Amino acid sequence: MNGEIAVHSLLSNDSAYNRLVGGSEALARVYYEEAPQGANYPMCVISTQGVTPNHTKDGDSDFDFQYVQVLHMADTKSLAKQMAVLGRTALVDSSGTYAGINIESIILS
Repeated sequence: MNGEIAVHSLLSNDSAYNRLVGGSEALARVYYEEAPQGANYPMCVISTQGVTPNHTKDGDSDFDFQYVQVLHMADTKSLAKQMAVLGRTALVDSSGTYAGINIESIILS
């Protein structure tokens, strides 16, 4: 889904976060759905957990609520916590267009 593309873009382009996960943009170990076998830690896996459409009276939904899970994995608990804090900072209340995807608002739960 499109939400995970935007989240991937936000995390992969955040300098503080991607320093922890191997480098910037394409080098960052931020994956969709599953990490490749043998991938090194630390890494992040992003997956869509659900979509709630917002139908209109005259047609299909053009505004969906998407539920995206961000899983941080590291060799140590402290590094995983650091990833979670930096990931939260990169994502919280973000809005705009990321990787061509329009995001109204990112709400963390």
